Amino acid sequence: MKPSPSASVDASAEAPNDGSAADTSWSGSTDTGAAGSSDAPTSPNGPPPSFAATVYPIIRLYCTDHHAGASPSGGLDMSDEARTYAKFAQDTTSEPGCLVPGSMEVEQYVLTGFPAKSLLYQKVSGIGIPPSCGVRMPYGGPYLSAADGQTIWEWILTGAAP
Repeated sequence: MKPSPSASVDASAEAPNDGSAADTSWSGSTDTGAAGSSDAPTSPNGPPPSFAATVYPIIRLYCTDHHAGASPSGGLDMSDEARTYAKFAQDTTSEPGCLVPGSMEVEQYVLTGFPAKSLLYQKVSGIGIPPSCGVRMPYGGPYLSAADGQTIWEWILTGAAP
């Protein structure tokens, strides 16, 4: 699926999800990331999404207002496609104290093949965000459309290609 970024807001996602309630507005959003799970969405016919063609346009639309410039929010500068992909590919967050619950392991932005365990997907869906890692993004909304969230899910699930 290669939807174009959309400024539309998922109607079921009008309020930030602080983790106290499950948001199941996106298909597959309750998957634990296990390969072959019946809840995991699959890419329809065609190649898997790529960062350059499908994911970065979504990031540019929703994230670069605050994640850019001399002092980007959370220390994460997403103003450049190559830099953003490299940051996600290095696997760890730069957010101080953003740890995997119950460990001293730093959260990963993208855990290839496991979108539900990837901080990027957790933050844009509002599902499964570790308590030490903040809240749903973009902060205060508007949140990603269902199609854009599904694209990020599929990108991570299918290998997080550049």
